[in-house]
Amino acid sequence: MKRFSEVRCDITARLYNIANIPNDGSAVVPIADQMVAALYVDNVPLTLDTIESWGMCVRDVMNEARYNLANDYKIKGMREILADLGCPEEMLPPLSEEGKEMMYVVTSGCGILGAGVILSPDVMKAAREMIGNFIILPSSIHEVILVPNNEDANVDGLNGIINTVNTEQVAPEEQLSNKAYVYNFETNEFEAA
Repeated sequence: MKRFSEVRCDITARLYNIANIPNDGSAVVPIADQMVAALYVDNVPLTLDTIESWGMCVRDVMNEARYNLANDYKIKGMREILADLGCPEEMLPPLSEEGKEMMYVVTSGCGILGAGVILSPDVMKAAREMIGNFIILPSSIHEVILVPNNEDANVDGLNGIINTVNTEQVAPEEQLSNKAYVYNFETNEFEAA
């Protein structure tokens, strides 16, 4: 592995369910009760031995990954995504009374293994500017869904939806969590909704 100064801009993190941590030697950082982040340089696992050889700790390398994740992400409304896919207007989800999307997808620029972009405080701030306060629905290791956190938000119902989708539509190795989260902007941590 190259020196830290040569790869620092290529360090990234991927989110996984704690039960599905990749067995590739990558250093792992706890994120929430069911989620962990695995560290990579490009697509190569970043090991504890490498981090230690740099004279660094995992926390500092994770902070570098958080910064880098903000360089390649997208936040798009579900209605916009479905319209781009050719969904007929009458089949599109409705907008809120204020004319805003009610669900947003957050992922990496390529949409693969992109759920980790929510580890970036900058991405989360951009989401808050777009949506306001939100609840995170961890749909898979590839993306998460954000819904406005308002008086209509039903956390038990959202957790039920997450569990149903995980059971019926998401492969077990791609499941991220079975509960909704909120993001604490003061601590940059995830908390159960």
